[in-house]
Amino acid sequence: MAFDDIFDKVFSIVSKYNDESPENLKKILFNEDGTYREDVFGDVMKDIQNGLSDFQNNFVPADLSDLSKLSDDEIYDELSFVIFGRDDLNEIQQTALVAYEFEMEFANGGVSQYFVNTRGEHIDELVNCLRIIGAESYAEKCEDFISKYNIKVSDFSEDGNDYDFEKIESMYAYEELEDNIMAFYYDEPLSKFIVDFVRANADDFKVTE
Repeated sequence: MAFDDIFDKVFSIVSKYNDESPENLKKILFNEDGTYREDVFGDVMKDIQNGLSDFQNNFVPADLSDLSKLSDDEIYDELSFVIFGRDDLNEIQQTALVAYEFEMEFANGGVSQYFVNTRGEHIDELVNCLRIIGAESYAEKCEDFISKYNIKVSDFSEDGNDYDFEKIESMYAYEELEDNIMAFYYDEPLSKFIVDFVRANADDFKVTE
């Protein structure tokens, strides 16, 4: 089954319950332990898992050994496959990872999404990594924000297994940093700094077997 067909089926299932409150929808779609209800989804979740496994097994990342053959957009899109999901990153790759993670989360959902989704994992590295890639305006605003609110990695730690997204989303005035960044975001796209950094350190981003 093609991915488009699978996700169409998921959308069709969820759409049946549009009138339900978020609380009731959660009960309808998921068991108390957070797993999806097989009586509602049937085999569709297994199809997704099988599809993802096939994709991961057959996926071959782009060869970044000759960046002159790739556009900026191609480098940006392929970079995630080189730096994410690895525990053996060198210093250059780690710098790119921290900056890329911030840019990706910010572009998709703003500052709050970055802090919530990453659980503050790279707060201690963020400002320095932004400076290393030359994104000084971003580094300055992030440093001011983190310092003003004394934000620490431990702020995002939770006792037990539950992570309170709503609590974290309201913990700081994220819109303050977001507004400051948006003042120069389009004139100084962070993605450009990241791509330029990768180009300048191409040997560190080669795909090896």
